[in-house]
Amino acid sequence: MDAEKTLIINTADRTILRYLYRSFGIPLSLFQLHNDYRFSPGQLGSFVAKLGEIGIIDLHNEYISLTDLGKKWLISHRNKIFYSHVQYDWREIPKEMRKREIDIDSLYLPKKSSLGKHFLEDV
Repeated sequence: MDAEKTLIINTADRTILRYLYRSFGIPLSLFQLHNDYRFSPGQLGSFVAKLGEIGIIDLHNEYISLTDLGKKWLISHRNKIFYSHVQYDWREIPKEMRKREIDIDSLYLPKKSSLGKHFLEDV
């Protein structure tokens, strides 16, 4: 599978895959995952879209289950999924939001123009 090569597994994906493997053959409610692990709808939607597209999981109404192909894939990729460094997508700062880094132990002086008129009045 070509999509497998670019598949990035994050911590939420890892947790859901572990849960699905333990309950193989039993459909799992997305709402139950939300309640048990406090995953956001965005995290669950991303997981379903990413792994449903390549046939690892099936989605029926609000229930997901690991397919036979998914179980084989999970077993064959278990080292990469469970034992390697996980991509923390929430830690990455987008390039367009990054500013110039300052040296360690150097003083930081903000631009006065960016502080606003009333910055020192509330101190």
